[in-house]
Amino acid sequence: MGAVDGYYGNSWTWSRVIATSVAGGYASKSAGGSWNQGFKVALAVSVVRMGWEGTRSITNELKMKSLALSGKEAKYNQWGELLTDGSRGVRPGTPGIRSIFGKMTMSMEGSGQHFYSENSWLGRLVNWTSKTHDFMNSGGYNWNTGFVANSNSISYGSLYDMWSFSGMLPAAAFTGVATTAPISVPVYDAVIR
Repeated sequence: MGAVDGYYGNSWTWSRVIATSVAGGYASKSAGGSWNQGFKVALAVSVVRMGWEGTRSITNELKMKSLALSGKEAKYNQWGELLTDGSRGVRPGTPGIRSIFGKMTMSMEGSGQHFYSENSWLGRLVNWTSKTHDFMNSGGYNWNTGFVANSNSISYGSLYDMWSFSGMLPAAAFTGVATTAPISVPVYDAVIR
């Protein structure tokens, strides 16, 4: 699968999904496994990865819109990835989100005030997970500004916080599967033997 990764780089398109799936079939077969199983595993994981790349793109786009309107500069981790882990907040000059949970939510995105370092592997995993998590929350964002839409209602804010919290585990699971895309077939073959 190294040739596929070398050719496509960080681009995840349908042609890459097919190429990765075919390579997964041959990788499995060459390791003594089933071509069909290798193809299926690589196909499933590659489709998830392509979806994750889409969530990352939309989340980053919304973050950049909010930065442009707030006059703040983008912050990146040591791998050059835009930091979207944490709370985005509302457009400056508007009332904050009211919630029964108060300050129990995460620190602001890119603030460096989390319990983990944004430049650690844990910080990187949380940042990757935030791409899917924020996409799942994007119905609560103003798509023109990239900020969290604010209704100034404590009921809305509280429900939004509950929805946001409940989405963390599914977002982490989706991200975990997506980030195994380059190595999924050899790992799968090792596990089933």
